[in-house]
Amino acid sequence: KTAYEIKECDWSSDVCSSDLLIAASGCFGYGLEYDQVVDLSSLGGIVSKGLFMKERQGHPPPRIVETPAGMINAIGLQGIGVHRFVNEKLPQLRQAGARTFVNVCGTTLDEYVEVSKVLSQAEGVAAIELNISCPNIKEGGIQFGCSLRSEEHTSELQSHSFISYAVFCLKKK
Repeated sequence: KTAYEIKECDWSSDVCSSDLLIAASGCFGYGLEYDQVVDLSSLGGIVSKGLFMKERQGHPPPRIVETPAGMINAIGLQGIGVHRFVNEKLPQLRQAGARTFVNVCGTTLDEYVEVSKVLSQAEGVAAIELNISCPNIKEGGIQFGCSLRSEEHTSELQSHSFISYAVFCLKKK
């Protein structure tokens, strides 16, 4: 395993600093699934499961298969959608004192923008993490992060939001 730490970012807020323990997207659900196990306010933050504009069912079972080389999963980015998250999960996360970073997904740049706009207007979102592993359907399904225009896409998304984008700054320890 390679260990990573969040390096100090040059932001005006304390969203990103080297002493924060942040529960990673996908590993911690929406955060509330673990509130009986850990005090969410004691964490540096939680990163939600990825959110698209609308709910997604994901792939049908089986979603996880054990192999001699390890496990393979194909969840298919199942999720409740940004509006359900804002209305149902975010108030509970605020009440629990969680610093909430939201993982934003999209199949088009416009969808990233729309999801980010909804989150920008929601109380309790500390930052947005862009899930650039999503397929860009307008460019033949290539992942946004593999596109030669990914930096341009990120800049455009930032211009539509009022909160910080946590495209986390990782460095090897």
